Amino acid sequence: MTAWADIDLAVEAVHRGAVDFVRKPWDNARLLASLQKAMNAKRGGRSEMEAAPLVQERLLPRRDYLLGRARFTASFEPAGEVGGD
Repeated sequence: MTAWADIDLAVEAVHRGAVDFVRKPWDNARLLASLQKAMNAKRGGRSEMEAAPLVQERLLPRRDYLLGRARFTASFEPAGEVGGD
């Protein structure tokens, strides 16, 4: 939040991780909407990250496969973080 706002400063703030940019003097409704949007994004990101290992695990077969005398089993060990690949 700043009184010295211009487009370059807003772009720099977003590049540095800001979710939104509010100029002074602020409008209470606009500020509250911005805060609500940020909180919803944070909650949504956390739940997606929590769901990602479960989704990945469901992509693997649930049973062993037999091919002749060979038996194949899928194994899943989640990493500490989920990547975007």
